[in-house]
Amino acid sequence: MNKNSKIKRMNPALVKKRLGKFEKSFKPYKDGVIVKYGKDFADVMMKKAHDEYEKIIPEVPVFRGRLNIFNTVMGVNAIIVSFHRAMRACGKSVEESGTILFKVAEREHEAIPKPVRWVARKMMFSPLFLSFTRSSAKKVYDHPEGWKIDYQKGDGKQSDWNFECSECGVIKYFKKQGVEELGQYCNYVDFIQSRTFGLGLLNPKNLGLGDELCIETFKQGRKTELPDNLKIIAEK
Repeated sequence: MNKNSKIKRMNPALVKKRLGKFEKSFKPYKDGVIVKYGKDFADVMMKKAHDEYEKIIPEVPVFRGRLNIFNTVMGVNAIIVSFHRAMRACGKSVEESGTILFKVAEREHEAIPKPVRWVARKMMFSPLFLSFTRSSAKKVYDHPEGWKIDYQKGDGKQSDWNFECSECGVIKYFKKQGVEELGQYCNYVDFIQSRTFGLGLLNPKNLGLGDELCIETFKQGRKTELPDNLKIIAEK
């Protein structure tokens, strides 16, 4: 039996549910496109995005564990891939897609109230969060479409916690969906989350940029600097 035939996918009921939420899920992206390119262009792009989403959503892998964070990551990236493929079909570049993706994530995080940000930061630096991420990572480690990622407690000086990733499910997914070019911006949500919640992210190596590993370290209270690879989409 082909190994890929054993991979669990979204069941038909969940696929139908996700498609039913298409308008709501894609509205922030459509709004961003309207601002930049106008409503006529946005309407055409959204029709293409719906067609793309309908094609790829049944093939999204589902990992073990009801609360596995990597299932959420894959659901979001199905939207991102559909959006970029539609933008590309309408003649737009990966930089143009990346700019809108960045602005959407930025607006969503800016809307989070400051008390909620404080609670989220404390949670993300708690032993419970590290245990939760390790549990999720263990369940995707041997999955052909998953991550080989190791979460570790830091030394308290350079980092409070960190991870090293030698295989990334998002990069694999981008390649499988023919949008490998998106990999160069794969850390944009990590940067925005770190800046919003005060996580002090450093990302010296990145698989999406051709490095052999992705390394991220987090230190509470450290300023989150904008990585060079994101400047072209963040500063427009």
